[in-house]
Amino acid sequence: SLLLTFDDGFYSNKVVVEQVLSPLNIKAIFFVVSKFVDLLDKKEAYTFVAENIHPGERLDEVLPHQFNMNWSDLEYLCRSGQTIGGHTSTHARLSEVEGTTKIKDQVVESANVIEERLGITIRHFAYTFGDLASFSPNALAVASKRFGFVYSGLRGLNTTKAGPFAIRRDSVTPRNSVLLVGALLEGGVDFLYRRSVGLLDDWVKADSN
Repeated sequence: SLLLTFDDGFYSNKVVVEQVLSPLNIKAIFFVVSKFVDLLDKKEAYTFVAENIHPGERLDEVLPHQFNMNWSDLEYLCRSGQTIGGHTSTHARLSEVEGTTKIKDQVVESANVIEERLGITIRHFAYTFGDLASFSPNALAVASKRFGFVYSGLRGLNTTKAGPFAIRRDSVTPRNSVLLVGALLEGGVDFLYRRSVGLLDDWVKADSN
C-alpha cells in the first residue's frame, strides 16, 4: 500500500490534483499551514515562505511557484475527494514552542480553524520539518489527543508496531529520479533513521501510559 502526502499548502498542490491525481482517481492527504492559506498577496506569501517554511532562505531565493493555496483552492481539493490535514498555524518548529498553551495554538487551534472554514473534520496532522529535533514529547501529547494520526518525516516501514502516532514517510521531489524514488521506497536509507524512529516510538509508548 502507498499513501501520498503533500506538505505546506503550496498552490502547485492544486495543479497536481487537477492534472495528475484526479484524472487517475488517486487520493492524497494535503497538510496545510492555516495562516499561510489566509494570505491574499503573493509577495506576502513569498515572505512567509522565507521566514517560516524555508527559514534562512533569502526572499530572492523563494521560487516563483512557491505561493499558497487559498480557501477556495482547499474547497476544490475537498470536492475532488482529497483529504486535508493540519500542519500548524505558522509552520512553527514545535520543539522551539514553549508551553502547552502555545503548542495547542499551533497544533489544535489551527486545525479547528480549517475545520470551521471548510466544514470538514481534521483527523490527520504532520509536524513541521519532519525530523525528530523539530518535535517534542509535549507536542506529541497534544497532537495525539486531538488527531487520529500523526505523521513524521522519518523514513521507515509502517507496521502495526509503529502505530498511528509515529507514521513514517519517505520525502521525494520531482527532481528525484525514478531509480532513487524506488530505492527510497524499498527502504534503502531507512537505517539512517533507526535511532530517531526508535526514540519517536518510545515517546508514543510513554504518552500512552
